[in-house]
Amino acid sequence: MQHWSLIWLAVEREIDDLVMTSSPTYDAADADDFTHQTIALARTYGVEHQVLAAASIRERFPQFAPVLDTAIGYFEPEGGFVRPERCIDVQLRLAAQHGARLLTHETVTHLQPHGDQVRITTDKGSIIADKVVVSAGMWSAELLGAPFSDLLRFCRQKLFWFELQEDAVFAPRSPSFIMIHGPGEADVSYGFPPLPGENSMKVATEQYIEDSAPNTLDRTVTAREEQDMFDTQVQGRIAGLKPHVVKSSVCAYTVTPDYHFIIDEHPHLKNVTVVSACSGHGFKHSAGLGLSLAQRCIHGKSDIDLSAFSLVRFNAAV
Repeated sequence: MQHWSLIWLAVEREIDDLVMTSSPTYDAADADDFTHQTIALARTYGVEHQVLAAASIRERFPQFAPVLDTAIGYFEPEGGFVRPERCIDVQLRLAAQHGARLLTHETVTHLQPHGDQVRITTDKGSIIADKVVVSAGMWSAELLGAPFSDLLRFCRQKLFWFELQEDAVFAPRSPSFIMIHGPGEADVSYGFPPLPGENSMKVATEQYIEDSAPNTLDRTVTAREEQDMFDTQVQGRIAGLKPHVVKSSVCAYTVTPDYHFIIDEHPHLKNVTVVSACSGHGFKHSAGLGLSLAQRCIHGKSDIDLSAFSLVRFNAAV
């Protein structure tokens, strides 16, 4: 992650604009393995951090004042987050400036061998390529076939922006956060600090129980879902927010059995590299993964060892 952050910073220098927001990172839990594991990893790899008791959490971050007395917090002063829409726009713009040909509003429908090359069929024609990198998210299973169709699931996720109370108090550099308030998967939320001029705060959860399908994904959020989110994840847990949802959104996580990445050659399509699924936490790595995959395409290997993300760990047929 430290290496990827340097790439984003280099992009910012090239375009003279911001794609990454410097914001501390904060994890809080009553007694949770994730927070303790995060602390242990930070110590192992020399990441600057602080461990906060409940009193320190309340003093420094008024929005988290409702934490229990038994809570502990992991605080990373040099954390931050990337802004996806802005990052995608910049990545495409820089790619075009460096000679890439961008084909937008065109759907890939099929991949097949073409001698030592690959034929890419779209709804507008076909392309012959020496090498193909597929990062198709929730459309990966249908496009790539086995073993991906057997490995990947698609989980609907809901995102909420709650209106700020008039008297809400936030620290000048409020952190993005993960809040763990119980032992179950449903007892976790995450969010980002209010952005200037928006008068709202993003809070969301992750769920891996209910599966969806790409073509039938319900992209609407109901009033009942908004109220349930406030009741279970906000009220009595995060101060300064109203029940009113300013906006909401739906996305889908493409999930592997172990919730990690798949980055490997397609076992049945020569010269096709698959970079999906990323199980909901891939975007922040996209700059570094892009560099590594470019190295693999050009030189046959990358500076970063990506073998941990191979299909072999699933004993997938090759």
